Amino acid sequence: MNTIQITIESGAVINYTEAEILRFINKAEEVNAVQQVANEYRATANSIRNQVRDFFSEREWSDRETTVNLDEVNELLNSIGSHSIQTTYSGNITISVSFCDLDADDADDAISKIEDDITVELYGASISIDQVSVDDIEED
Repeated sequence: MNTIQITIESGAVINYTEAEILRFINKAEEVNAVQQVANEYRATANSIRNQVRDFFSEREWSDRETTVNLDEVNELLNSIGSHSIQTTYSGNITISVSFCDLDADDADDAISKIEDDITVELYGASISIDQVSVDDIEED
């Protein structure tokens, strides 16, 4: 087994094996990689801080107040890589549906299946079905 002798300042001699030296080298490379990532995050944080400061310093101020509209805020948020602020909407929707080939014992069974099983999905929005009415049903 190869060993390396190192004499430290106090004069003591320390022996390291080749495997120990390789572990130290690998650990140093890991530390360098982590330091590089930390430096990138630090640079990003500094850039964001500067963009936010510039955004507000370029505004007109009166009595220590300024007005910012949603479009301006969203432009700032987008410029720093953040999600924009979205407005929440709600409303009423009328949906007309036609169906065919629904197997049922009789018309009442078909109506029951439709009323019990109809669902609506909309991009993750909360949907509640207030009323389902079957206006016309015919046997094929």
